[in-house]
Amino acid sequence: MRPFPVAGIQMNVRYGQDNLPAMRHKLDVLMHRFPWV
Repeated sequence: MRPFPVAGIQMNVRYGQDNLPAMRHKLDVLMHRFPWV
C-alpha cells in the first residue's frame, strides 16, 4: 500500500454571503504550501 497525502481546510463561513472566493483563496494557499496534495 502506498502512502498518500490528505489535506483539510477549516474556516469560518457566513450564512447569506458568497463564500466561494474565500474558499478558493484558502485552497490556493494550501496548494502553494503543500503542492504534493
